[in-house]
Amino acid sequence: MNDTSTPLPSPTVPRWLPIVGLPALAGLVGVALWAWGRFGQGVFFDTIVGGIASCL
Repeated sequence: MNDTSTPLPSPTVPRWLPIVGLPALAGLVGVALWAWGRFGQGVFFDTIVGGIASCL
């Protein structure tokens, strides 16, 4: 017998997080790629690491 009357668990990720996080991530990658093309590879990795550190 399956008990289907129990409510479904709430989602682990809040609904607003992908709406805010995905454009921010896309912007960070865009800035990092621009920095790589403009200043070289070292700045690209500095931008990525700095962006990840700011999210923590």
